[in-house]
Amino acid sequence: KGSQGLRGYEGPSGSEDADFADFISDARDGIVLVGDTGSGVRIAHNEIITAQHVVGTKSTISVTIKGVGKVFAVIKGYDTARDIALITLSESTSSGTVVDYSQSGETWNSTEGRYNHSVTIGDEIAIVGYETSISDTTPIVTYGRVGVRWNIIPEDIAAAQTDAAITSGMSGGGVFNKYGELAGMLYSSTTRDNVNARFLLTEEIAEILPKLKTGQKQ
Repeated sequence: KGSQGLRGYEGPSGSEDADFADFISDARDGIVLVGDTGSGVRIAHNEIITAQHVVGTKSTISVTIKGVGKVFAVIKGYDTARDIALITLSESTSSGTVVDYSQSGETWNSTEGRYNHSVTIGDEIAIVGYETSISDTTPIVTYGRVGVRWNIIPEDIAAAQTDAAITSGMSGGGVFNKYGELAGMLYSSTTRDNVNARFLLTEEIAEILPKLKTGQKQ
């Protein structure tokens, strides 16, 4: 057997897998308490999205933001078919955490070979929202996998379903993929045992938000 030749240079080490622990603390700070029992996602310093059934047909509501406190807010617009509402703060503040959110939920990430702010069937997700019987100062986090993605007819609403456990107070909370991106907003549970949670996908949120910003309420 001949002698071994020179060993070549080692290539760069592979990147570590994304992990929820890398971002979940910051994500929790961007989830707000809506009223006394619901949740919301702060997508801009003066804008919050939540489930429409959390606010009903009210015109105003209070929201509690970590690092800011309780703030008076206005329900700018809502869509009952999609179960989403847009809340705007009466006074804009730059304090507190804003959740990373892209209005283009279908932007292709060529580096990682996926769409930004998206999930596919089988992907792990984290849901962050409030359960006030446990805490009204810190949202809880539950984990699961996406089991279904579909368009709800006749409105053609892009939504998904997960097996993550939820409670009613988590409605309006954020659904995050393992890259720390907002992948959707929780709007319902399909069973009395509060499992198989459904959420609007980011592309659906991006589609309806411009209408809600004009004050659409339907």
